[in-house]
Amino acid sequence: MGFLTRLRTAMGGGDLHAADLADALMALHGDRLAVRLHEAIGVPGLEGKDWSHQQIHQFVQKMTSVLRAVPVSMVSGDTVAVFTDNHMELLVHCLAIWRAGGVVVPLNAKMRPAEVQHVLADSKARIVIGSQTTYESGVGSMDDHSAVSCWLTTQDESPVPEVHSLASLLVEHTGEEAAPPSGSAQDMVAVFYTSGTTGKPKGAMITSEGLCGALARFALLDPMLLNAESMAFTALPLAHMYGFSASLLALMAGMPIYQMPTFDPLAVLDILEEQQPSIFIGVPTMYRLLLEAGAEARDLSSVKLWVSAADVVSPDIVERFKQMGASVKFGPFRIPAAFAEGYGMVETSGIVLGGVSLPGMKRQRGFVGVPLPGVSVRVIGDDGQEVSYGGEGELCIQGPGVLKGYLGAGEATKAVIRDGWLHTGDMVRRGLLGSIEFINRSSDRLKVGGYSVFPAEIEAGLCEHPGVEAAFVFGEPHPTAGEVPVAVIIPASGVELSADELIQWAAGRMATYKAPRRMVFAAMADLPLGDTGKVLRRKLLDCFGQTQKGEV
Repeated sequence: MGFLTRLRTAMGGGDLHAADLADALMALHGDRLAVRLHEAIGVPGLEGKDWSHQQIHQFVQKMTSVLRAVPVSMVSGDTVAVFTDNHMELLVHCLAIWRAGGVVVPLNAKMRPAEVQHVLADSKARIVIGSQTTYESGVGSMDDHSAVSCWLTTQDESPVPEVHSLASLLVEHTGEEAAPPSGSAQDMVAVFYTSGTTGKPKGAMITSEGLCGALARFALLDPMLLNAESMAFTALPLAHMYGFSASLLALMAGMPIYQMPTFDPLAVLDILEEQQPSIFIGVPTMYRLLLEAGAEARDLSSVKLWVSAADVVSPDIVERFKQMGASVKFGPFRIPAAFAEGYGMVETSGIVLGGVSLPGMKRQRGFVGVPLPGVSVRVIGDDGQEVSYGGEGELCIQGPGVLKGYLGAGEATKAVIRDGWLHTGDMVRRGLLGSIEFINRSSDRLKVGGYSVFPAEIEAGLCEHPGVEAAFVFGEPHPTAGEVPVAVIIPASGVELSADELIQWAAGRMATYKAPRRMVFAAMADLPLGDTGKVLRRKLLDCFGQTQKGEV
């Protein structure tokens, strides 16, 4: 029996709603270990580094009541932004918001004020839960956020009068526990913001059915790997779909998860040796950094399954980590660990294609995967028709996890969802037995350390500088991040700019992974142009690229 079926049974049968998750996890897993933290926090009810499902449930119950009481006064349907540090409390806050009937909007702790202002305004978030760190680095003036009526901080005391201490409210609250509301599978329960192809980020509306259905795809792994006796490790950003869904999946399956807020390769290697997890969940950048930190000289033999997503990982890295992982002796032979790769995006509520490099199987090329249960795919050629075996075209996806649409952006929704199919913009090749081989991502999308970044969003941000007439962004190869954004700048007439000045300005307005690492000044005549006068983005690297070194 898969974990989703067991969760439904624990709640009396029927569809599982996001609002029911906290109660279902408690009913199924009780006082078993749920989370082991690298760094503890001081929120009442979540003390210590080890959290049980029972402890999380008690916190969620009380927080649900606090959210509905004064001064928060949350009502069903309210949008609540969660802007905490990259800590498992973010996911626990989401469980409480769902239980109170709200819609969650996770924000990356690296976001800058201009980015936060757009998301809060676009999502119409009425309540924000953050930390002192994120408020100081990402909110700016609270007067800029007129739609927000209640600010909460996870600290014991609020640094400013406008912000209420969630910790104090939890201690002081003595009201009755609130029960979760009834809901529909089609209720919008989350809005994840994705980098924009035409400027500002768009909010992908995720339904309860989509979120729970997307995680149900992994029920086939349970209980072979996903069980209470195993442990998973992650240092992914929880405000992004990959880290969010992977962590929620572990909780649903009853598998303890070790969570590290920031990725430090040497510290990670120490943790893997000490905690001996059976699953490691990361992105290609993390695997490269672990190798550079001496992974092959460490004992990583507890790991039975290495997992990677968000970008293509090289076959050489796959083989090296398979050899480092858990092994089973079979006569004179040693069978190494497996390496799983996934393809997914915010718009699909997580992974939709999966491929596993099994022991004894050597991958010769890029990512090749098959649709996960419940997912249908099409590969559409230039003529708009499905291609046959060996044909190349755009990957289109259909399934319960596909977004409901982009919040407040009907035209953008129509552009990607046509006839019930999500058009990803990524080019793939159709293979044998329903397999899909990834060729290249949408020409406008960069992958920076596992993050999806669209040049148009960076360009729009750069053009807000009074000295920038136009900006054109491309991805430059990077030894650990995969690629980093570089901007070609057309200065405004009569304005003198320095590259260092503009780099610093951009770094103050954009998340670190979006801010260009290098600025190149040019005239329009220097840019590669097509017959219609359009800048040929694919040729910018050839004209202005150079090998850069450093870390994300």
